[in-house]
Amino acid sequence: MRAANMTWEWLNDGNLRTETATLPAIRTEKRTGFKTFFNSMVAAYTGWVDSRNDPKRAVVCGDGSPVNGEVLEKTSLLMDQDAVAISWKKGDVLMIDNRLVLHSRRPFSGPRRILATISPE
Repeated sequence: MRAANMTWEWLNDGNLRTETATLPAIRTEKRTGFKTFFNSMVAAYTGWVDSRNDPKRAVVCGDGSPVNGEVLEKTSLLMDQDAVAISWKKGDVLMIDNRLVLHSRRPFSGPRRILATISPE
């Protein structure tokens, strides 16, 4: 988290509060030159809702002001429209580069084994 310029704080209830550094929403991927929308605000605002996370309070602009939720909801709809579903078969392996594509957040049921690795480069 230090390398990503994030700050964090352990709360009295044992939860961890994190703050991501301000990042540009559109980036140019170094290896390919592709422009990509690299941002977790949509996922945080539309999907991270539970007893600890209220997106209307937890997802804010760099100056602490509220984000425009309508814009994030519309962005989420547009991302869903551009989504590609992969038909999985037994034994399939999928490798994705999160700098180029956003991995799915679709519901799934049944047995599966997920192995993941994160690389800074």
